[in-house]
Amino acid sequence: MTTKLTPREAADCANKGAHNQRLQEFIVLSPPRELEEFCHYLDAGAHSKYFHLARIALDLWLAEAADKTAQKLVAGTDTLITETKTLVKLTKGLIGLTVVLAIIASFEIFKFLFGLLCRHVQ
Repeated sequence: MTTKLTPREAADCANKGAHNQRLQEFIVLSPPRELEEFCHYLDAGAHSKYFHLARIALDLWLAEAADKTAQKLVAGTDTLITETKTLVKLTKGLIGLTVVLAIIASFEIFKFLFGLLCRHVQ
């Protein structure tokens, strides 16, 4: 098994006009940082085919990363919507309980005042 080319070695092969399997493997299998480094080492205008192939591979990496991020964002948004619906239900319940408590308190205050009034009249 052959060792993988470094970005510098791959660029040197491309700059010399080499068309070998290792160079193609480098472009297909390298992570974004290595592809970017490879593009920087390419001579301007020399064998631009490899520059375009590296850019396509880099664009694919970025698209896949964006897709993963979007999926996480959608999942997080779905969770947030569910939690918000639960919070709305709990808030409505709390409002209802507060109204019941206010009504009970009003009756208790009325009974207390009525009791005072009855004592004062006697």
